[in-house]
Amino acid sequence: MTLTNAIQSYKQLELLAHVDLNDVIIKVSQELLEMLEAKANNALEELEKETADTIVNILSASNEVGITPNEEKIIKKSEVSDSALLMTMKQWLQSVQAIRQRYSRDKVSREELTTVTEEFLSQILSYGNTQKSLEEILQHNTEKFSQRIEEYKPHIDLKSFIHEYPDFPKPPVLFKDISPLLRSPEVMKYLCFELAAKAK
Repeated sequence: MTLTNAIQSYKQLELLAHVDLNDVIIKVSQELLEMLEAKANNALEELEKETADTIVNILSASNEVGITPNEEKIIKKSEVSDSALLMTMKQWLQSVQAIRQRYSRDKVSREELTTVTEEFLSQILSYGNTQKSLEEILQHNTEKFSQRIEEYKPHIDLKSFIHEYPDFPKPPVLFKDISPLLRSPEVMKYLCFELAAKAK
């Protein structure tokens, strides 16, 4: 299995779990901070787990904006300071937002984002002390994620957002009003994910 295929398998699960790019970008920051906390507490098992989670989310977000890093260019650093890692995270986040043209006036090419992503992943690998390849990390997290999809997915009963009016505009018509569904951004997001999963 190639890295691209491993990412695609993981992305399929994100679709089923209703995880979007904004969720993934937030997760990168959250997982990285948990990684630094585990390092500070010398919790090696937790550190390896958080490192893997951070890597998977970076790969997912990068894929979503159209880049796949070259694994051969991702080389573990001998030692990286926490501040250097945080600065690279900031640069990566700014680059992703620039590519998305969200909250940014910066101009960043896909090549520049690829380079930043490869540097970011190289630094993260030095923290986790993992011997696994990126593909192995993705495969492991895909198996883990596949068992917890329902925990992540919001539970919304679409029928409760469709109001029925019998005999409107005349008998025996049953008018179904979907405007409550359309008024709720959360419900519309849920509906779009469900439609996208079925369309796949």
